Amino acid sequence: SSGFSALDKSVRDAMLAGTCIARPETLDGKAQKSEFEISYVWKSDIDRAAKSISIKEAVNSDPIVNFEKSGCTPNYPRVSMRNEETGITELDVAVSETGKINEVKVSKSSGFRGLDAAVRDQLLAGSCKATPGVKDGNPIASETKVTYVWKLD
Repeated sequence: SSGFSALDKSVRDAMLAGTCIARPETLDGKAQKSEFEISYVWKSDIDRAAKSISIKEAVNSDPIVNFEKSGCTPNYPRVSMRNEETGITELDVAVSETGKINEVKVSKSSGFRGLDAAVRDQLLAGSCKATPGVKDGNPIASETKVTYVWKLD
């Protein structure tokens, strides 16, 4: 469950309406009856989040930092690339009621100062806007834990 029955119902209704078609598993070229689990990820930007606050069930939520948003993805430090450094940086992020990132603290290092500093500095640069937390249907200043995975392709 997403935690919100209206969202769960929306996905379930779409699946049952026949608008989603699953490819069956096959055995020796013949379709087989099978069961599988589907995960649907609800995403919203700050404007849509503000509009959806009127859903009575969606009254409380933590802030969200989406690294895929423009201005949020840190650049891989050149020295770290050259040294083939990888790891996971865990951060505590304070977000205002407007989505501005006010404070970032590294709670668990990737093991490399350059990687940790790059993600922290990118979040504090002002170009990354988060989706604010919500309490009783209203955006609020709050904190969240964020994980950034550094990997080389």
